[in-house]
Amino acid sequence: GESGILIFDKTVFYGEGGGQIGDSGIIVEENKTDNAEFIVEDTKKISNFYLHIGKVKKKEFQKDKNYLLQFDCGKREQIKKNHSVTHLLHFALTQVLGKDVGQKGSYLDEKKLRFDFNFHRSVSRQEIQKIEEIANAMVFDNLPVIIREMSFEDAKKLGAKSFFEEKYGNTVRVVKMGKSIELCGGSHVASSSVIGGVKILFESSVSSGIRRIEAISGKELFDDYRQKFDIIDSLKKSLQIFKEQEVLEKINFLLEDKKNNEKKIQNQVQSQQEKELKKIEICKVNEIHFYGSILKEYDIEVMKNFIDRTKNQDENSICFFANQLKDKVVFICGISKNLTTKYNAGELVKFAAKLCDGNGGGRKDFAQAGGKDISKITVAFEEVKKKLVNS
Repeated sequence: GESGILIFDKTVFYGEGGGQIGDSGIIVEENKTDNAEFIVEDTKKISNFYLHIGKVKKKEFQKDKNYLLQFDCGKREQIKKNHSVTHLLHFALTQVLGKDVGQKGSYLDEKKLRFDFNFHRSVSRQEIQKIEEIANAMVFDNLPVIIREMSFEDAKKLGAKSFFEEKYGNTVRVVKMGKSIELCGGSHVASSSVIGGVKILFESSVSSGIRRIEAISGKELFDDYRQKFDIIDSLKKSLQIFKEQEVLEKINFLLEDKKNNEKKIQNQVQSQQEKELKKIEICKVNEIHFYGSILKEYDIEVMKNFIDRTKNQDENSICFFANQLKDKVVFICGISKNLTTKYNAGELVKFAAKLCDGNGGGRKDFAQAGGKDISKITVAFEEVKKKLVNS
């Protein structure tokens, strides 16, 4: 159960590097019926040492003994696919976005891969589709993956790409898939067709001038498509249709119908609210016609229209409303133009909003403000009326 690190004179485990995660697996004592066991959770390389990081499952490990090292083959196979995909995507990016596009970082595990590259703008949907087409064409062409060691100078003559300002020794490892030629120390498939297919999931910005794409391949791609087809099948049953092509058409129809129904309901609510506002009794305050009330969940546009009509029809009017919207309050005020030399709508709503832990303001003839404390709505409304009486 204790955590630890094992180091051997030789290993089959891949140490994290070049964006590829380290291998996991199991280590057992060789030729023993009651084997000592070590579960490897990660492998890292420091200088020329490979650190097998994990936990002792059974018994103890001793120096100068032979052990059998077994990495997780299924996990490694999917990692190999994703690593080869990064090379294909890099090549496809240069074909679609230009030769100046270069890799600026990567990460890949058995589930997915991400690839960072220099580019000055977001990549369009059409460009993403073209990049996918090129990468998948290379997959379907069943290209052999040729891995050779050669001098750095020979690799440059071959046209191999190098990255990240890395320092390379005299001898380098070159990975070639068709026209894709890169320096790489990672693990790869034997031929491109093993990858199965490539799907780009996202494209986003990492920082200024650096973009990122995330993609899947192999089993993860199959699982992703299966999940999407399951969703489509569920939609077909729910929508009571038989053809996949009709799903989008039916959804658009239902969304448009929903939109129309919501509009009808909104019009009915607005119409009712307009009728209710017309019933508001006019209160005289210092010979001024005061139209005001405390409202709940009223449409702001309905209130504005009422205020505009009232100001035009009654040149001696002040409209002031406190409208509770869920957990906040909106104060809205309109004043006839010939009264704006004495009264200020902006100051009135600001005064009310402050009493409700809010703020706001506006013009002399029209203003709107908001408050957070709905428990003070009645107090704020009455204080505004008092302010008008005393002015």
